[in-house]
Amino acid sequence: LAPAYNYDAKILVNITQAIFILPYIFFAAMAGSLGDIYDKALIIRRIKLAEIFIVMLAIVALYLKNIPMLMFIVFLLSVQSAFFGPVKYSIIPHHIPQHLVNANALITAGTFLAIISGTILGGYFASVDGGIIWLAVGLLTLAAIGYIAARSIPEAPPISSASLSQKDALNQGSEAQFSYNFIAAIGKLLGYIFTQHKILIALLFGVSWFWFVGSVLITQIPIITGEYLMLEGISVSLFMLMFACGIGTGAIMCSLFMKGKATDRLASVTSILMGIMILETGLAIAQLDRVMPVVAANEYISIGEFMSNWQALRLCIDFTLVSILGGCYVLPIFALLQSQALPKERARVIAANNIMNAAFMVSAAILTTLLYAFGGDLYLLLNILGAICIVVGIMWFVYKKKLSLVYS
Repeated sequence: LAPAYNYDAKILVNITQAIFILPYIFFAAMAGSLGDIYDKALIIRRIKLAEIFIVMLAIVALYLKNIPMLMFIVFLLSVQSAFFGPVKYSIIPHHIPQHLVNANALITAGTFLAIISGTILGGYFASVDGGIIWLAVGLLTLAAIGYIAARSIPEAPPISSASLSQKDALNQGSEAQFSYNFIAAIGKLLGYIFTQHKILIALLFGVSWFWFVGSVLITQIPIITGEYLMLEGISVSLFMLMFACGIGTGAIMCSLFMKGKATDRLASVTSILMGIMILETGLAIAQLDRVMPVVAANEYISIGEFMSNWQALRLCIDFTLVSILGGCYVLPIFALLQSQALPKERARVIAANNIMNAAFMVSAAILTTLLYAFGGDLYLLLNILGAICIVVGIMWFVYKKKLSLVYS
C-alpha cells in the first residue's frame, strides 16, 4: 500500500513497530492492577469480546486500504494485548500451580506458531485477488473462537486480605490500586517491585534478555536473506517459521526434561550454548556469502537453489538451534517468575515484565540502528550478541546458588 499512497515503506514499517510496542509500556501497569483487583476470567472474556469489534474495524480498514485507520487498528490490538498479557499468565498459577512449566510451554509454543502462521497467511491473502474476503472470514472466525473459549475459563477472583489470617495477609503482597495516570502507575509499579522484591529482579532481567535477543535476531532476518544471501522474498517467512518452531520446540523439550518443575538450573547452560550458536550462525552466513553465486542487481536466488548448497543446511540448523535454546532458556525463568510472585500481585509482576520486555526490545532496535549507523555490520552484531549471551550465562551460573536457596 505504501508506494500507491505515497508513503515511505521503511518509515511506515518502523512507525508500525513503534505503535505496536508503546502500548505495552504505557498500559501494562494499569492492566496489572486490573488483573489483581477483578476476576481474571471476567477480564479475559471482556477483552476477547472487544477483539470482535476491533476485528470488524480492521476489516473495514483493509477493505478501504486506509493506512491511518490501519495504524489505529494496530494500536487497538496492541492495547488489547497489553491488557490481556498480565491476566493470561497470572491466571495459570491460580488454577494449575503444579503445572506451571508445562502450561507455559504449551502457551509459548502456541503463541509463536500463531504469530508466524498469522504473518504468513495474512501476507499471502493480502497479496492475492479476493484475499480480503478470506481475511475477513478468518479474522472474524478466530475472534469468535477466542471469545467462546474465554467463556469456558473458570472464575479466578482476586485474593482478599479479609479472607486470610493476619499472618497470611502480610505474606500475600500489597493491595492493587488502579490509576488512570499511566506514567505514575508505571513508576509506582516498578519502584515497588525493585524495592520490595529483589529476588524477582534477576528473573525480570532474565526474561527481558530473551526478548532483547529475539527481537534483534528477528529484525535481522530480512537483512540476512535479502542483503547478504540475496534470497527471494519467501525466504523471510521460511526463517521466521524456523525461529517460531524452534522456540516452541525448545519450550516443549524443556518442560519434558524438567518434568514440570520450575527451576533455574538450565538458565546458565542454555544461555551459554545460545551464545555459541549465535557466533556459529555468523560464521555460517559468512561462509555462505563467499560461496553463493553472484547475481545481478534486483535479482534473487530461489529457495530451491539455496537449499541445494549444503552450507544452507548448516545455516538453517544453526538458526533453528539458537531458537530452540532460546525456548529452553526463557521457559523455566518465566515459570519461576510466576511462582515467586505473591498471589495478590501476580498480575502486576507480569505487567512489570511486559514493560521491561518492551523496553528491552526498543533498546535492541536503538542499539542495532546505532551499530549500523557507525559502520558496524551483521557479523559484528552477531559476535557482540553471542558474546553477551555467554556472559549472561556465566552470570546465571555465579548467582544460581543464591537464587536457588530462595526458590527452595
